[in-house]
Amino acid sequence: MRQALRRHVAAMSLHGRLSGLVALAVGLTALLGMAAVIGTGWWLQQERAREDAHEVVLTLSYALQAALAFDDKRGVAETLAILRARPEIAGAWVYDAQGRLVGQYGKTEAPAADERGGGLASGRLTVGQDVTVDGIKVGSLVITNELSRLWATLLLAVGAVGLASVAGFATTLLVARRLASAITRPVAQLALASSAMAADPASAQHLAPGGGKEVGAAVDAFNRMLDELGARDAALLEANRALEQRVADRTLALQRE
Repeated sequence: MRQALRRHVAAMSLHGRLSGLVALAVGLTALLGMAAVIGTGWWLQQERAREDAHEVVLTLSYALQAALAFDDKRGVAETLAILRARPEIAGAWVYDAQGRLVGQYGKTEAPAADERGGGLASGRLTVGQDVTVDGIKVGSLVITNELSRLWATLLLAVGAVGLASVAGFATTLLVARRLASAITRPVAQLALASSAMAADPASAQHLAPGGGKEVGAAVDAFNRMLDELGARDAALLEANRALEQRVADRTLALQRE
């Protein structure tokens, strides 16, 4: 697999390699960015859900002190009724000091006695709080928070980041292809000119300067080489002409003798 990939890359043009390298770098950056957004969003949403749940359970436990202290089940029910304003609360259960259920909100099944915690992975968060009066426990409260809305918010954020990443990837790839063309065009022209000179030195033409520092130096060297070859060919042609003239003159002189 690795050898096949190397052969494939080696067979690619310089333009293709540069474009592929930029695309790979941008793609990895986009993936890492999305992973960071998902991880951060997951943690933030979960922490916010925990803070909200603890705030609700602390407020309710304070409001339930009198009702539990006087075993007022009606007062417990009226206190739990305020949870109607919190649609994310799936259920709430109030127990007296002996652990007996004295009040319930919602139709969700009560969690186990030791069931606490949860998060986005499970879709629910269960928290509990003892209700005390002057340091004496008079009961306890357990609530379950439904996290489906947080999932929707998280997925919406991930979708937005994903669309932005795709748009950024496409734009960067387009710019990278143009930059790669600007970088590799002088190199391709130099390669074509070298091949043409090797096939027919007389047809070789000078290249326009440019291509950056390194490529520009190679273009200048190629043009100097053409100048030197042209000067050498001109000198050789002039020497051949002079030799031919000398031979002709000598032949004429011998004929006169």
